[in-house]
Amino acid sequence: MSGHAVILLHGIVRSSKAMSRIADRLTADGYLVVPFDYPSTREGLAGCAALLNEVVRSLDGVERISFVGHSMGGLVVRKWMADFGDERVGRFVMLGTPNHGAQLANQLGSFVAYRLVLGAGGRDLRSGDGSEISKLPIPETPFAVIAGARGDGRGFNPWVSGDDDGIVSVTSTRLDGAEAYLEVPVLHSFLPFDRRVVEAVANYLAAGEFSCDVDPASEE
Repeated sequence: MSGHAVILLHGIVRSSKAMSRIADRLTADGYLVVPFDYPSTREGLAGCAALLNEVVRSLDGVERISFVGHSMGGLVVRKWMADFGDERVGRFVMLGTPNHGAQLANQLGSFVAYRLVLGAGGRDLRSGDGSEISKLPIPETPFAVIAGARGDGRGFNPWVSGDDDGIVSVTSTRLDGAEAYLEVPVLHSFLPFDRRVVEAVANYLAAGEFSCDVDPASEE
């Protein structure tokens, strides 16, 4: 293996198939695409990050490794960066990632059905002092954030405060230090499939900005 690898991480209760449109685009752009299926409901952030580290360590010969994480996938990358890391890390894009916790996880976390379906991963999506998310440091690598938003300040879901993508609030996606930030009128689950999101991800990995006119496979 050689070149620039991009590891794709799906959200909770999803699989790598949810990242297939991004995978197709990045493969066409010349990247070594690595879809990562992780047990999002059976393991919490720490366990998933440890599994991610095994994948990273297996990429012998690869000069650069970037990441694209949807929802919980972005948190897994942040946890991996905190616990492990690698000198080859390039850029990192988060799609609808609840960087300050998911309000719905707090509201529904006491229900047995929520715990049964979302398991350990769902537990770690909660916000508040002492939560797993609150302990994550800001990534030191260049990163960007894409959020789903209705654009009217109210959002798609009345159970979530402010604008939102139906699951995660816009406020929760924001993270200090982001090189680029983009809002698109797309529901949470459909972010990885949206043409504008796919284009923005490809542009950012290539040049560090969402809108550009460059060779997508070019490196700095």
